[in-house]
Amino acid sequence: MSPDIAKKLLPVVNVEKHNTALQAYAVERIGYLHRQLEIATSYEEVKELQGGLKEMRKFLTLKEEAIQKSKEGKH
Repeated sequence: MSPDIAKKLLPVVNVEKHNTALQAYAVERIGYLHRQLEIATSYEEVKELQGGLKEMRKFLTLKEEAIQKSKEGKH
């Protein structure tokens, strides 16, 4: 994530109700993707679902990443 994007995300992730909503979405989506992974029938499908899981897990640390990256842009 670039420092500019991080700065644009700060108003979203620093408002508790917005960040909580993003976290809830990510947790719900991770559960759905896990269920889909259990019934996947091809290797390609498994790889796609694993990629989705990886991205959703990044949502769980979005606030910390946005704060960290926005500070990097100040140097």
